[in-house]
Amino acid sequence: MAASILGLVAVIAYAVAGALQTLVWNPLAAVPGARLEEIHAGLERANETLAAPWVVTWAIIGPVLAVLVVVLAAVIPKTRAKYVVAADLVLIVLAAPSHWFAAFPAGMGIADAFATSGGDHAPWGMVLYGVSFVALVLVFVAALVLIVRAASK
Repeated sequence: MAASILGLVAVIAYAVAGALQTLVWNPLAAVPGARLEEIHAGLERANETLAAPWVVTWAIIGPVLAVLVVVLAAVIPKTRAKYVVAADLVLIVLAAPSHWFAAFPAGMGIADAFATSGGDHAPWGMVLYGVSFVALVLVFVAALVLIVRAASK
């Protein structure tokens, strides 16, 4: 059960950081010297958006799925921690491509409204993707260990 709670906390932290990266940190880094209100006004004048509903929806889906892992771990008392950890790691792995998808309209909106590139300007997007990459490596290592153990029996 403790593993599922830790996984939930990790997924929530990723979701919050991803939403802040897309809606706050990256716009501020992309338009240095501008306040967030000024960025929103510039986006509105250019008929662009940060696609906040997409980003907020993205930020809710992962934690909801992590809550499902907590519930399943609680309802199925013999659930092994390794399966709970694996499920949470997979959620963190999937957070990277889904974050890119959710953040893409915001990046394009900033690029179009302020004549910048559409990529990440703040470093935290790459940090999130790095966390997802580490989770992917851990999933592969765990799978490899399971395969080796099964083959040695």
